[in-house]
Amino acid sequence: LIHDLDSFRRRRLTIPHEISRLNHSDSIIVHSERMKNWLHENGIKADLEVLGVFDYLSDRRSSGKNLAASHPRVLFVGALSTFHSDFLYKLGRSPRSFDMVLYGNGFEPDKFEGQVDHKGYTRSDDLIATAEGEYGLVWYGSSLEGGVGPEGEYLQYNAPHKLSLYIRCGLPVIIWKKAALASFVEENGIGICVSSLLDLDAIITQMTKESYNALRMNVAKVNERISQGYYCKEAIQKAYAKLSPEIK
Repeated sequence: LIHDLDSFRRRRLTIPHEISRLNHSDSIIVHSERMKNWLHENGIKADLEVLGVFDYLSDRRSSGKNLAASHPRVLFVGALSTFHSDFLYKLGRSPRSFDMVLYGNGFEPDKFEGQVDHKGYTRSDDLIATAEGEYGLVWYGSSLEGGVGPEGEYLQYNAPHKLSLYIRCGLPVIIWKKAALASFVEENGIGICVSSLLDLDAIITQMTKESYNALRMNVAKVNERISQGYYCKEAIQKAYAKLSPEIK
């Protein structure tokens, strides 16, 4: 089960070196169809199964809060410094009608303009039960445009744990429309796919309570699955079925 492709994201390995390592396996569970295609293009010989989204096991449950009446809140969890998440500071300077809620370390308040609620670091299990916000943002890099920089580019192939965390928090997600998991978000009706964060304000402003509640209901269905390890177990069963057809 691939956690990360180091030759792609951090460049710690050459592509041939990583492919050689992976080819010691009979079957590999990959994050997405795009990651599967990338591996095939670079010489993988092992059988590949697509995970779809990472499961997220925890006994905690989301609070199930409703959409804020006047000021929706967009939540982001992660490294908050300008070095890691400069897009947040650019979004803060952009005209917007939604508020931002940030969880994590490294926040630089003197560089942030506009309304923000910085909660500091919170353990993920605790966050599931206490998250404040109406949407969870899956974004990387320095730009308000998607796919910029190594981590932004990697979003075209990987399944971010951040997305699974937001689902466990009961939140519809916001993700770059060319991200590998954008299709998963659309097919399951669990969020918003955008080309640029500059488009976000208009989309959120036009969101009706009925449409938002429909997203929340769909999130609840996926939440139940990932809380029980559904996607990982399904991928493993498919891999076993190909390698040993007699195994049911």
